[in-house]
Amino acid sequence: LKMSRIEEKTKIMNKQSIRKEVFARRKQVTKDFLEFNSEIIAEKVIEDKEYQKASSIFVYSDIRGEVATKSITNHAFSTGKKVCFPKILEMEAGKMSFYQVDDTGELEEGIMGILEPKTTKCFDEYTEDAVIIVPIVGFDKQCYRVGYGGGFYDRYLRKYKFKSVIGIAFDFQCLEIDKIDEYDYKLEKILTETSIYG
Repeated sequence: LKMSRIEEKTKIMNKQSIRKEVFARRKQVTKDFLEFNSEIIAEKVIEDKEYQKASSIFVYSDIRGEVATKSITNHAFSTGKKVCFPKILEMEAGKMSFYQVDDTGELEEGIMGILEPKTTKCFDEYTEDAVIIVPIVGFDKQCYRVGYGGGFYDRYLRKYKFKSVIGIAFDFQCLEIDKIDEYDYKLEKILTETSIYG
């Protein structure tokens, strides 16, 4: 299950154009494509050595064509890892924190329709033995990512140290970013359905 060959071409684009392009591509993604390739990517995460050694994972709630994280979180819960999800605290300031949940029933719809923790068990100070799974809009082969433009993850990843920082995305999200600035955070690795970057 792959996107058409036309969509697999790498283009040099600015961040705004990358977002527009990827959002358009996501609209073409079928449910079968999303489920099939999300499972392949989830298996790669689960097989990752740093993930296996980590006592906790920080993971996002997927929305609108992102790589689904359900299999990752189910595996983490079943193997006794602590599982933490982000909650937006200040939209304009790009500030968020991660909170531990005991199951996904402790999530509720928050800002922009994203499921967020209802719990108050903030886990920001316990990142050094954790792996964080980062959502991606677009990325390049050097492991720089383009997000939604709020800077939430760039700020968070500069503030806290993790055992490993892993981005997950589909192949069609790989595009050449025309300009990297000092605020862009380079991920350690990015996993797609066919490749491992980093």
